[in-house]
Amino acid sequence: MAERFDFETVSIKGPSRKNVIRIAVVILAVLVLFWLSPLGTIAAGERGVHLRFTAVTGKVFGEGLYFRIPLIESVQMMDVKVQKYEMKSDAASKDL
Repeated sequence: MAERFDFETVSIKGPSRKNVIRIAVVILAVLVLFWLSPLGTIAAGERGVHLRFTAVTGKVFGEGLYFRIPLIESVQMMDVKVQKYEMKSDAASKDL
């Protein structure tokens, strides 16, 4: 004969407290990682000067991705595009 299933004696347990804490720690670690952002990008026409504790290290990053150690290193962006500047002046000849 087929056995009967008694719903009153079966207890359905949710996730254990240990698993909930593990999931919360992982989510918190991912959020902190994104907040500190160890990766960055440098746009076209810019260079990044590498700083460690606000002191220049001499390393210059070109266009693209770079990696830095959060809270220790930073990158200061510098614009290296050619800037147009016009001014009024007088010349002794029309050729100039």
